Amino acid sequence: MNTINLQMPNWLHESLNKVAAEQNCSVSLFITLAVTEKITLLTSKEYFERKGNARLLKPASPINREKFDQLLGKVADVEPEERDKL
Repeated sequence: MNTINLQMPNWLHESLNKVAAEQNCSVSLFITLAVTEKITLLTSKEYFERKGNARLLKPASPINREKFDQLLGKVADVEPEERDKL
């Protein structure tokens, strides 16, 4: 493992402490996860662009509410199994 010294504005540091606490994790872990997420996003984007699949990165088409409601209407209205209940 490596150690880095990081400078950031006070307001950001306060927000970082608050959010990490809300997530029940250390600031170090939160930063590690955030950096991992960002690197994954950027490298995935580059990968898809290199492979000619940049279309997969474009936002999805707007939802057609009528079609959505038709599909939802096909779902059985039953209670979830015990293991699926929240």
